[in-house]
Amino acid sequence: MEDIYGTMTRFRVSGCRDFSRNFRFDIGLAYQKKDGQPYEFIYGDVESFESSSQISLLQLEFVPKYAFRGTSVDFFIGGGLAFISMKEKIELSAVIDGEYMHASDEVSKSAAGLILVLGVDVPVNQTKTTVLYAELSGRSAKIEGALGDELDIGGGVFEVGVRFNTFKK
Repeated sequence: MEDIYGTMTRFRVSGCRDFSRNFRFDIGLAYQKKDGQPYEFIYGDVESFESSSQISLLQLEFVPKYAFRGTSVDFFIGGGLAFISMKEKIELSAVIDGEYMHASDEVSKSAAGLILVLGVDVPVNQTKTTVLYAELSGRSAKIEGALGDELDIGGGVFEVGVRFNTFKK
């Protein structure tokens, strides 16, 4: 998938609940959308060729995390499940031997995958209800794409942001 779409930016909203000093449960919803240039096509006497593709991914993530509490910084590790919905649209147009050809296809599929997470929290206030965080995660999920090929829709994610722990225990 990276060959077609390259690096993707995603938008994520999440919430967490602390169940003990070291254990919390995160739920997140992430969205990604990207245009791609999928195929180079060589067949016969091609006079012109255009291809385009677009993919969008919606991910619902459930990740329990264990925190290693420090005096000013907390480190965490976790693992969980991601439910991923993918929509891919591909269009191909060409003039071959003087004849115009056009094809398009769109698929919507879903898959479940695993998530592994490593990260760091830097509290902004004494109660640790607001933290700056950085997180590195990996996802494992595969799905069949618009042309019948298998797409690896998992991969690595580096994320930074602000987390509000409003239900802090």
